[in-house]
Amino acid sequence: MTKPTDNSLNFYLLTLLKPKTPEQLKQSNYFFAYVKRLLRQHYLGDVDAHEVLSESVIRLIRYMNKYQTEVKNYEAILKRISLHVIYEISRKQRLKLRVDYDTIEHTLTSKQSGGEQVYQTIDNLRLLDSLWKQLSPIDSELLILRIMRGLNWKTISTLFSEKNPQSTLNPNS
Repeated sequence: MTKPTDNSLNFYLLTLLKPKTPEQLKQSNYFFAYVKRLLRQHYLGDVDAHEVLSESVIRLIRYMNKYQTEVKNYEAILKRISLHVIYEISRKQRLKLRVDYDTIEHTLTSKQSGGEQVYQTIDNLRLLDSLWKQLSPIDSELLILRIMRGLNWKTISTLFSEKNPQSTLNPNS
């Protein structure tokens, strides 16, 4: 892998990571506020904005090397790449939550444990799945945040009020 042909990327990254002037500090704060806002919108508050920046820079350098091209506006391209990195992290997280009932059924029946209990467990899982599909998107989101992620109601309320200020979950209403 070769290096980008100019030092403007290095200068921009130094501006973000070690700002020296008030203008650079402002630029750095804007960039990281943007990334953190996107992370909160996708309920990825546990992901560090610097990790997103690192992955974005790696992808940008690969792109620049592959196409031997220069970038005129690093801020815009890194914001765009960061958005796609966050989409990818969010998508991977949602995929982890999916349950493959055929795999569960195969695993439970292959162990031959409890016969009737196995089929009752499978029926309960299918019933739970059908009930889950009947929930509104907001209700399912609330359950995921509370039960699967272990967030308390105050944190969930804050997340929802930031995402939708007119929400009924807004504690200031």
